Amino acid sequence: MRYTILIAFLIVLSSGCRHSPMDREDALRVWRSPDSSLEQRSRAVSSLIPKGTKREEICRVLGTNCVLSHFYGPTLAGSPPHPAPDHDYWLLRSQFPGGGVDLKLEPATADGGFVSAAPFRMLMTIPVTNAP
Repeated sequence: MRYTILIAFLIVLSSGCRHSPMDREDALRVWRSPDSSLEQRSRAVSSLIPKGTKREEICRVLGTNCVLSHFYGPTLAGSPPHPAPDHDYWLLRSQFPGGGVDLKLEPATADGGFVSAAPFRMLMTIPVTNAP
């Protein structure tokens, strides 16, 4: 009897609170939903886009709401600030109300493959106008 209870307990523990990865349709649904949070979109992209996927394929899957940005220059680190190795990375940024999702690409070229996704928040949004 004791062993039966122990085995049942171990089965419940091992099958319990695991999060299964999203399938493709679910991930696309989360990405496109106006009700999804930035964190949900970031997780959806991470399960939808395999590591190493090229920028063109990412834009084809996610849509045209992507802006490519290159960040390069000196890095100051520590306190007091001291020079550190230069930073050089590419982001494919998708914006949504209140922030967006940055998709980091492999360094060296804008055509590098997908590395990771992270949500970001905007403190203030300035509307773009063509008015003088």
